[in-house]
Amino acid sequence: MGVINGPAQVSENAKNLPTVCVLCSHNCAMRVDVENNEITKVRADESSPLTRGYSCNKGYRIAYYVNHKQRVEYPMKRRADGSFERISWDQAITEISSKLKAIRARHPGRSVALAGIGGQGNHMDGPFAIPFLMGVGSDIIFNSLGQEKTQHPLVDGWMFGASPESFLHADAEHAEYLLMLGTNPVVSNRGERATETIKELRQNEARTLVVVDPRRTETTRRANAHLRIKPGMDVYFMLGMCAHIEREGLTDKKFIGKYTKDYEKLRQVLRGIDLDEMAARTGLDVSEITRTAEGFARAKSAAVFMDLGAEQIPYSTLMSYLVRVLVLMTGNVGKKGGQVFLPMFMAKSPTMAKPGFPKALASDIPAIPMFSPFGWLSPNLLPEEILVDHPARIRALIVEGANPLVSYADSQLHREAFKKLDLLVVIDPAFTETAQVADYVLPAAAGYEKWEHAGFPKGYPHVSAQVRPPVVRGPDEALPEAEIYHRLAREMGIAPKAPRALHLLAKGARSPLGAPLYFAALGSLAAMRGGSGKAIAARFVFWLYETLGPLLPSPQLVAIWGMAHAFAATRKADVVRQYSEVARMKNPFAVGEFLFQKILDHPE
Repeated sequence: MGVINGPAQVSENAKNLPTVCVLCSHNCAMRVDVENNEITKVRADESSPLTRGYSCNKGYRIAYYVNHKQRVEYPMKRRADGSFERISWDQAITEISSKLKAIRARHPGRSVALAGIGGQGNHMDGPFAIPFLMGVGSDIIFNSLGQEKTQHPLVDGWMFGASPESFLHADAEHAEYLLMLGTNPVVSNRGERATETIKELRQNEARTLVVVDPRRTETTRRANAHLRIKPGMDVYFMLGMCAHIEREGLTDKKFIGKYTKDYEKLRQVLRGIDLDEMAARTGLDVSEITRTAEGFARAKSAAVFMDLGAEQIPYSTLMSYLVRVLVLMTGNVGKKGGQVFLPMFMAKSPTMAKPGFPKALASDIPAIPMFSPFGWLSPNLLPEEILVDHPARIRALIVEGANPLVSYADSQLHREAFKKLDLLVVIDPAFTETAQVADYVLPAAAGYEKWEHAGFPKGYPHVSAQVRPPVVRGPDEALPEAEIYHRLAREMGIAPKAPRALHLLAKGARSPLGAPLYFAALGSLAAMRGGSGKAIAARFVFWLYETLGPLLPSPQLVAIWGMAHAFAATRKADVVRQYSEVARMKNPFAVGEFLFQKILDHPE
């Protein structure tokens, strides 16, 4: 038996329940009505301090995310003929654990890998998926962030010494001059209340919006200028911008002298850029590049708003670097209306400028830290890491919250690679194309059927933490990912049954004096069992889940409880800025408990 043994208990008929839209990374706050255990009405949540009653059209279709014909309602095992049979949870956990242990007995830990985790706005799986992988002895994770976002924390670590849970955001709401690259926020809602922000910007004659996009979009129609660049040529546009600003002496020399080093080396490179060649490569007139560069440099504040269209192109890491060069050379870093570092709701972690993370076997490409000191690999490397002729190649793969055969590059190569695996397990609410070729398919509760957390950064100046309760009951045998990983960890011996002392100490863990006692016992008892640091960390997490979890509204919430305490311990000043009463709290565990309760009290 597990810690969770059935679906969340919620009313089948209820009104005005707080939740979010999980159909993009912004996770706009919504309110829903439920009838007969189905979401029937959806509206934007005006009580949300972030989105304030705003949502794009996608938010009103979230009911279809829960109810559809592809729902996985019970564990399934693939037969020899390719069909699937229904099996029990006990059989699924026992057989999968046995196969994983057999693979680990013959091969290195990295032969077991994980693909996915962290579906849009559903991030409560990560705090358990990563410790499970660590307990197996692996650190190989393939995530879609690795094909679109990881270049940013990599460059921020190199250039600023930034920790991986901080992100350089455009203060679009206050920028006098806003340059948009690779995004159509009027439709895709990238950014906080995107349509309203663009409307306010457009109506103010003192402000300028320039959109760089190969095609006309709903956003370009609202811009002061639309630069119709050739697809994928954004890096040459940025080179041209930076070169022109340097050549014309439009840099913020005082800022450069005070806050940068080695600029002279960069100056020489920029002065060698041929602006006519950059224009030819981009398909733009030279005047379009120079006019944009001069407007950006002369504005009182300017910011660059970049998204997927400029992140999934050739030289995307260089793009990330050049964006930062542009805002640095014009003095637009760390100022209102410019580019500002925004931390996420998690502990401050060390700078990862020169991380020692794993590298892909076939290509030697290193993993990149993002959100935490744990490296992420691009999913486009996955097939060759399975097919490579190496004793440590991937032989077992857990796919969770992802569908590689559709969403990762080269579907046919992925399909061929999956045939070479000794074990493929899919954990998902839906019977996806990847699930259809798996050895085992395990039913996860959908994002509205369990307690969930949206960890995406929302935009300057907000450090946000939103935890939402379930609004509908899921299938009887669907389980939260946290419970699935806990059962596997228990069966594999990664986290055997927790000591009785932890159960006793957990009863006082919500108090400022009981919390440090509980934490200390948890850490010491986990360490006493021996093993590597990763093995101890895995034991710590799953014993936390097993002992404190049942005393919370949901066991999954131990992840948020731990994050609240970690944030309070490392970023108290951020808490004090929002809640002045925290300033007089001397015990950091009191601050952590204060934060945790605030989050529970305000699911909006």
